[in-house]
Amino acid sequence: MTDKKELLRVILKTLEELPPMPANVLKLRRAIADQNVNYNQLTPILHEDPSMCADLLKVANSSVMGIGHGVDTIDEAIRYFGMSALVDFISVSCSDKIIKQSFSAVKHLNEYSQHSREVSLATSFMAKAFKMNQHDREVFTLTGLLHDIGRLIILLFTEERSYCEEALKMNWEDVHGLVDDEKELFGIDHAELGKLICEKWQFPARITNAVKMHHSPLANGKIHKDGLILFLSEIITVESTPDSVLKVALPPGMLQKLGVTVDDLIEARYQYKDALALIGG
Repeated sequence: MTDKKELLRVILKTLEELPPMPANVLKLRRAIADQNVNYNQLTPILHEDPSMCADLLKVANSSVMGIGHGVDTIDEAIRYFGMSALVDFISVSCSDKIIKQSFSAVKHLNEYSQHSREVSLATSFMAKAFKMNQHDREVFTLTGLLHDIGRLIILLFTEERSYCEEALKMNWEDVHGLVDDEKELFGIDHAELGKLICEKWQFPARITNAVKMHHSPLANGKIHKDGLILFLSEIITVESTPDSVLKVALPPGMLQKLGVTVDDLIEARYQYKDALALIGG
């Protein structure tokens, strides 16, 4: 299939055919939209779906979250995460199930999953380097898991190219080349596809926009900080990349505007490496 318009049509049709987020997750999201909702009102909704409870406890006790002690009850998980983050964590868990079912034909699915987990872990340290608070670091943990989700649809149509070869280019100019190449080939890039998937699954605007901007955090002279943190988190996960790359990964002066130094980025990278080693990565 060589016609770009036809290929784009098929790609968007594939996106439309992805299963929706489960009804109970959307019910939770509607509930937390009420500013007067409390924890006691969420618990009954959770208990309507035992698998959703199991997913929540699994995420709460995962090495990525690093809570430091076992979370044994739904009430404890709710109170640890907070109501808004709770729904996002459950949504990510549900999206992982949809991914495994809908993209089982993707040859590089395991590589995608490993890359997503690594970037998720890296975002916590990169967000810390940018002086983000604990809540924001948890948001980035989720966003890291989702950041490349649009690439899965691309991979359905370009299996001859390895995920690892495409996952990251090493400088500012080349990373734009990556998304430009996708637009040229398919009429859309994986970051825009990721945004559309996040919108379909009703993730919050902050997560959706970060996914969209993770390869173009500098647009129209403005810095998209969340997209930038994802962009830099991808860089520090690449084992073969020398630290010197972090000095040229961004246009001159950008880090200074944000109050961050190259040494902060390098420190985040070594913190990530230490954490990855601890969990056996």
